[in-house]
Amino acid sequence: MDEHPRFLGPVLPFTYAISVMREAVGGPLWSVVAHDLQVTVVYVLATLLLGLLVKPRAHRWSARFLRSARASGLIH
Repeated sequence: MDEHPRFLGPVLPFTYAISVMREAVGGPLWSVVAHDLQVTVVYVLATLLLGLLVKPRAHRWSARFLRSARASGLIH
């Protein structure tokens, strides 16, 4: 069987959520739980920060799009 590197899994947050659920079902290794929760918190904070940085630009873009769509008669 051909072995492929699994490089995408460690960068996806769901990987760590599944790992914590496995620990909950199979009996926890607290070091694994702590690591997975730390990574999850970093993902949450990064996502919130990214959202705060992107929101003003996205709001301006959507307002401009809405004005344009209303002016064209596409929407009322």
